[in-house]
Amino acid sequence: MTNVPQNTLPNPPPRVTEILAPWTDFSMIRESVLEAACERGTAVHDICAAIAMGFPPKSIPAELAGYVRSFRQWFDTAVQTIHAVEERMIDDALQFSGQPDLIATLYGDECKTVIDYKTAVSQSRTWPLQLAAYSHLAVRNYQTERHLVVQLNREGRPARVTEYHQQPRHMAAFMNALALHHYFNPIKGALHV
Repeated sequence: MTNVPQNTLPNPPPRVTEILAPWTDFSMIRESVLEAACERGTAVHDICAAIAMGFPPKSIPAELAGYVRSFRQWFDTAVQTIHAVEERMIDDALQFSGQPDLIATLYGDECKTVIDYKTAVSQSRTWPLQLAAYSHLAVRNYQTERHLVVQLNREGRPARVTEYHQQPRHMAAFMNALALHHYFNPIKGALHV
């Protein structure tokens, strides 16, 4: 497995979120609303990454302030040690990549945890698969044992934390999605039957 800086590979393997996209249904959401949610999510993730790296922004847009307050409440009380922030990881053998938001040791733990932030109000059935794939990528270099989602609150209330405990089952489902992705999107130069 490889850990690389973002956007340095000429033909990077597909991302976990791209692999799981066919099973994430946004058809009932207007395109303009979905685009705004994506932009908001990216902006919140960027701010959270900056805070985790010790470089909090001087100002935060009003529409993001609640999410950031929710993050700070969780981060300041839960995170003991940071091991990686937004690090792109690649499994060369399985041909996929992922970028967990945070790998950290939480207060009261001795193990490392893969953490992904979410700004969505509702949970998605793909989240446990996403976290299982991230954990697969992170375990070699960081010996991670736990994986959880931190669902940030728009009004600044405490974040909702969900830990997934069925990693083998979730990883098996992700591997099926990965196989389908590779079947319908063959990698150039790879042998396919």
